[in-house]
Order: sequence, then structure tokens, then C-alpha cells
Amino acid sequence: MKLNKDKEINKIVAPIQKELNRLDQLPKKCFRKGCDLETIKKSHIVQENGIISKIAEDGWVYQLLGTWFDEFGYRFEKKEPSNAYTFKGFCSTHDAKIFEKIEKKEINFDDYHSQLLLSYRSLLYKVREKEISIGDSEYKLANKYYEKLNLSKEHQKLQLKAHIESMQQILEDKELIESNIDNENLKDYIFIKRHLPRLKIACSQSISFQNLDYNLRDYLKKFYPTYRIIGIFFNLIPGYNEDSVLLVGFPKKDQAQCLPYFEKMFASSENDLLKQINNILLTAGNDWICSPSVYLKYLRFHEKEIYKIVRQSEAIVYPPNVLRFNIFDYRFGTNLHR
Repeated sequence: MKLNKDKEINKIVAPIQKELNRLDQLPKKCFRKGCDLETIKKSHIVQENGIISKIAEDGWVYQLLGTWFDEFGYRFEKKEPSNAYTFKGFCSTHDAKIFEKIEKKEINFDDYHSQLLLSYRSLLYKVREKEISIGDSEYKLANKYYEKLNLSKEHQKLQLKAHIESMQQILEDKELIESNIDNENLKDYIFIKRHLPRLKIACSQSISFQNLDYNLRDYLKKFYPTYRIIGIFFNLIPGYNEDSVLLVGFPKKDQAQCLPYFEKMFASSENDLLKQINNILLTAGNDWICSPSVYLKYLRFHEKEIYKIVRQSEAIVYPPNVLRFNIFDYRFGTNLHR
């Protein structure tokens, strides 16, 4: 019976997977305002040389990816640095020109403009993700897949509405960061950083502040009569002095809410901070890269647990101390430091 049921499910989801693949393969226009050129196929979210290359081993890294219809919806995929952590962002001219400051020179993590550039592509990556989510919901509505998936039409409409509203917020954040990148007199973001021992894990993500902690949603109601998403930048980057740099940014207008939270987080002991980073990577980020040694010696033995946590976090905001699994847990006998 289960085999027949699986076949029925596969018949339903196969056309959806085909449509998602089509949406993903569509040509995209360069994000730079006024540019009508098509993007290159692979803009790196963080630069290949200087960041991804620092955690690569024998020419490979592993990336945690959402896969839509795998058993758990996620998998670790082995990739060459040239193909890892990429999206369709800019034409070749603007991909080189805009990020020259952080790609051709050593990154100054204290420089505001460099902090913006380091975070910028993670937000644009979210735009591309959201474009696919909107297209997916529109396709399901048009083809009445809500009936085949035992969902109500209203549920599918609400899902589409949520994606559109989320996209509107992301585009507002995009306008803000682009205005700061183009105008050196603007300082609409606050960035804070902390150095850690070298970790063979890297990420650059644009995520919701509300999803960092179970208690934040109720806390933020004190500030906003209506619910408003606060977008933050979360970067864990290999540094240049055998260290890693944790760099977090948020809008200055939201500093009353964000700054106390992150000041407390950054003041934690190293082990406590790594635990908090672990929680964010598993429950709020869900797209990051690691070295083969980290994956092969440790993470692959806990894959199902990781996938389950990441999958459930799409619907649940976990209380801060509920996760027992820790990517950086040295008790398992694996040293994740270089």
C-alpha cells in the first residue's frame, strides 16, 4: 500500500518539480539599476577566492541545500568552490565592478562600505528564492494542485499572499542597502563583529530577526502595534589571521530592538556563542557551506537529525535552548578548528 501511495504522490509532485526547475533556469536580468543585461549564471554569495577557498579541501566543499521534494527537503551536496554558494545576481561587468573593494583586496571588516558589500548578495539571493516561491504558488493555484494535495484553495491563496508580502519587505530592504552602497554619506545600518578561532564553516545570510529566538515575537509587539519583519544580515566568514569573523548587521531604525539582543549574544563565552550560532544556522539560516572534513568526520553521521531540525524550523520558532544538537560540539571527538 505504501508503495502505491508513494507512486501517487510522485505523480502529483513531478510536474511541480518540473515547474520549479523551469523557474530556476529562467534567464534573469542584472540587479543593477538601469542594467538590462542578462546575469552571469553563477554569482557567488560570498567570494570564491578568499572565503570559500579557505574552507575548501582538495578542491571541494559541502553545501546544505533545500531540495523541495527530497524526503527531508534538504541535503548536503558536494561542490567545487566555483559552483558553491551561487545565484543569478549580476551581469559580468557589474559583478566585478560593484564588489571590487572586497574581492580584489583584503576585506576590512571594520569598514562600513565593505560590511554592506559583504552582506548585499545574501539579500539578493533571498529575492531570487522568493521569485521561485511566488511562481510555485501561482502555478499550484492555476493548476488546482491544492485539491490534489488535499489543501484548500484559501490555504494556497494565503500562502501566495504571504510570499508576496515577504517579497515587498525584502525589496524595501534592498532599496535601503543599495542607497547606502551608492551614497557614502548614508549610514542606515549598524554592524557588530567578533573574532572567533578559525571555523571551517561559512555563511552569509539575510534572515528574519524574529526567527532567531522563540521569545522575540512577543517581545517585538511592545515596539510595533502590527507585526513587522526585521531583516538582518548574518555573516560567518573565514578571516585573514587564522580566525573567523562573525559579522551581524541590522537597520539603525531597529537598534532599540536588535542592539541589546546582539550585544548580549556577542558578550557570551566562546562556547555559548558557538551554540547560538549553531541554533541560527540550523533554524533560521539553512543555507551554508562547510569543509569536507567537517561533513565527512562529523555532520554526515547526524544528517537526518539536521534535516529534521531545519525542516521543522520552517513552521516552528524554537525556544533558544531546545536544540540538543550542536554543529560545534567537541564532545564527539571531532575538532572543527583548523
